[in-house]
Amino acid sequence: MTICLKFGNLKLTGEQVVAALVRYQLLESLLEQILLDSILTSVSISEDDVFEHLTGQDCSLKPDNFKAFLEDWASQRQRSRTDLEKAVRQLRIQKLKQAHFDRQIDAEFLKRKPEFDQVVLSLIRTSNQQLAEELLFQLRDDQVSFGSLAAQYSEGAERHTQGWLGLVRLSNLPPPVIQLVYQGKVGQVYGPVFLNDQAWIIRIEQFFEARLTEWVRADLRNQQLSCWLRSTLQSKLSEPGQIQIVNSQSEEVAEAIV
Repeated sequence: MTICLKFGNLKLTGEQVVAALVRYQLLESLLEQILLDSILTSVSISEDDVFEHLTGQDCSLKPDNFKAFLEDWASQRQRSRTDLEKAVRQLRIQKLKQAHFDRQIDAEFLKRKPEFDQVVLSLIRTSNQQLAEELLFQLRDDQVSFGSLAAQYSEGAERHTQGWLGLVRLSNLPPPVIQLVYQGKVGQVYGPVFLNDQAWIIRIEQFFEARLTEWVRADLRNQQLSCWLRSTLQSKLSEPGQIQIVNSQSEEVAEAIV
């Protein structure tokens, strides 16, 4: 019996699915997850770990009949066995990240600390350079409300929040704006900075120097895992014949992809 993927009226054979994964540049993402699954088999977890992960409660509250607990947990939340397996997989991933990367997190944070600094800005963007100069003059010399000018003249989504650009990582902002923030002072207006045919006028509202919070630590763990998986996969793919389309019954090679 030949298994195929059916989507609406479309049916794809195994070869067509693989070809689509290559065409849409999804094959490496799939292989990374397959590689990760092979690694996770060596990650040990206990019933106590699973209980705490699923409930958020201390393992001392774990019932004696753990199998019945799992069935009740899934039933009460209308979850399938597949959902439970996904939850346990996430637990194994957490354990893997902690075991492999926790010792590197402090040094990695210090090396990349500026990436995690955060800022609150008020922003006006306009494609009219002359207008930008006039708005800057009004803000600095006439003490006109930044919010009212942003609502009236800004061409970005910030016009709907009176120019208020909520807490954002500096690393997500354009380099010239990052430089202004580091060189500037809270409460001061700067600009115009010209980016992609638009003039930016900013006011620094608040600046938050990065701290190694649990949220930042988790983010760094995720990045470390992604880099490690990508590097490991690329190393494997550098060996000829690592990816092939084969006949599953005879294992005859139909086509070598890599």
